[in-house]
Amino acid sequence: MNSLSGTVTVAVHADVDDSLLDRETSDTLHVLVMASDARNHSSITQLTVHLTDVNDNGPVFRAALAGSYIGVISENSLVFTQPLTVLVCTHRALV
Repeated sequence: MNSLSGTVTVAVHADVDDSLLDRETSDTLHVLVMASDARNHSSITQLTVHLTDVNDNGPVFRAALAGSYIGVISENSLVFTQPLTVLVCTHRALV
């Protein structure tokens, strides 16, 4: 916690499961915060953090689940037809 701005920055230690900060698992986190001064006066309170969503899942090509995309265009074709449709979605849409 920044002593001037009050901004709380949360990082997960390597030994801790990082799903604790996964908004899809829980959108609220409860943290105990202790503040102290130079005279060893201190106080503890519970801080409630509301996690906001970020786009942490990259796109998924649907063909990756079933094979691959193949499109063919004839070299001498006078009329353009749609040779291929590529479907992309987020990981969440697949779940």
